[in-house]
Formats: sequence, C-alpha cells, structure tokens
Amino acid sequence: MLNPRWPFALVLCLSLSRGWSGAWQCDLDRSGLVDERDLFFLMSAFDQGVYSSAFDLNGDLRVDGRDLLEFSLHWREVAVSTPTPTLSPTPTWTSMPTPTPTMGTIQEQEPNDTLATAQNLGSLAPGQSLQLSGRLSSGGMQGEDYTGDFDVFRFTLPAQAGVSLSTQWTGTADVDMVLIARNAVLVEETGAARPITLAGTLSDGTFYLALASKDAPADYQIVLTGSPPNASYANSVALVDGKYQTDTGTVGFQQWYLFNGAGHYQYWNWSFLSGDMLMHEGAYAVWFPFLLLEHDGTVEAYLLEWSQNGITLNGTYWGRI
Repeated sequence: MLNPRWPFALVLCLSLSRGWSGAWQCDLDRSGLVDERDLFFLMSAFDQGVYSSAFDLNGDLRVDGRDLLEFSLHWREVAVSTPTPTLSPTPTWTSMPTPTPTMGTIQEQEPNDTLATAQNLGSLAPGQSLQLSGRLSSGGMQGEDYTGDFDVFRFTLPAQAGVSLSTQWTGTADVDMVLIARNAVLVEETGAARPITLAGTLSDGTFYLALASKDAPADYQIVLTGSPPNASYANSVALVDGKYQTDTGTVGFQQWYLFNGAGHYQYWNWSFLSGDMLMHEGAYAVWFPFLLLEHDGTVEAYLLEWSQNGITLNGTYWGRI
C-alpha cells in the first residue's frame, strides 16, 4: 500500500472505540458518507462457521457485498408464538453473470497524473464493461514521497450498480490501485498479489481510478465492469410467515428484504467464505453482511451484541438517530 502522503489517500473511519461488551463503535468524520451520523457496526470476522439469531422488528434490510465476499442467507419469518425453528440448510455458492464487454480496449492517454487531468472513460452503465490498456512509465519512493508516474481515470455511474475492477500487469513492479469518490477513498488495495481485484456496490456519481508503482515501470490492463443490483426497494422480497427464503450472493451482491412488522420474529442464519462489507453514499459498515437501511438508503441506528451463539437486535438495541 502506498504511503499516506499519496495525494488522495483519506481515511474513511477516523476513530474506533470500544463501545460496550462484544461490539464496536465507529464515529464517522465530515466526509458526507453518512451525513455525519454515528453508525454502530459489528466488527468481527465470521470465519468459524454458521451463526443464527432471531429478532422482532420492521423495516427493510439490504445486503451489500464487497471485495471477494461470498455468502448464503437463510430466512424464516414466523409469528411470535411459533416455536423457534431449527435452521440447517447447506450453503451453495453461485457466481454472478459476467456482462459482455460493449466496446474495444481504451488506450491510456497522458497527461493523466492528477484528479483534475484524469482521463475520462465516460459512463459505465449496469451490464457494460470497459477494458483499458496503459503504462506506468516510472515508479519509486523518495523517503515518504511518491516520485513515480500516476495514471488516473474518471468514469460516471448513471445509476447505482455493482462495480468490479481487475488489474493485471507485466514485470515485477509493485502496483497499487485506488478507487476514489467525493474526495474519499472507497476501496484501496495493495499490489502484493496480482491481479488486483476490487468489487462493490456504488451509488450514482463520478468516480476516479488511480494506479501507481512503488518501484518500477509496468504495462497494465484493467477490466472495469458494471452490473445491476439484484433488486431495488420497490422489489423487496416479502418474508412469508413460516416459510424459508434462501438466497446466495457473491461479488457485488445486493438484495432487499421486507419485514412484516411487530408480532413476528425474523430468524436467519448465514455462511460466508471470504471478504468484508462496505456501504456507500449514505451508509457505512465493515465486516458485517446485514445492513438496516431506510427506503432512501440512509442508515437506521442500531446496536449489536455478538457472541458465537448469535446476534441480538431488539428492544433497547433498536432506534433511529
């Protein structure tokens, strides 16, 4: 990863503090990502198996996948008087369809060393793919300062979409890639391994993709792909009383679920293979596959307590900022 003196390397979450037993609190800065509100999030890598819980609430749940996240969700909604169900489905992993590229390879054009001079790639609509080819003419660090070539590209999303990036290069250079929006780093990856792959769900707007090499020149190829969200709020999946709803997701997965409200428990469990979570443009979370949002995408405040026995989210732990 490049030194923090990189011109546009900003920190999204400025401070982490232990808020209570079994949970963590993140106080967001003035970046505008969540309108300066505090969001409590669970911070734990669920790598030890399948977990389950139950809670009584109403609202909508959005699942938003980032990085190499793979997971399987299993739902059941029942009346409060119904005995707790036993959940034991076997997860199955499915791949999202790869959109067909809609244009030929775009050649890098200098100067494109800054955000102001970023090469404009145009609009990336869901279902489209852009292929780029370019060269970092130099690389290197002098003390804490980067002295090599930057290549910066700009693209626009006309609507919310899943976006995936894959960068490959020749030679032994240590290449880094950063995705930037609204003057904040949304995704940052080190060049420790190739290809560099990034994926997530982004809101509409303008985004910047920047490449740099810490040590040597490099010829590179980038594939930038847009895919539609699995569903919008208008098409929320209603959980049927006493029935299971099962979904699987991979990179860039998104789905809405509609809860019926008071008097019902929502039972769920999940399994997932890898990755972490990031919400964009109005919401923010890390390492937690379930996001509780308003219909317009803003976050409901929530407190979560986690243990290997499950998660509780009810009563005292449910409210709005």
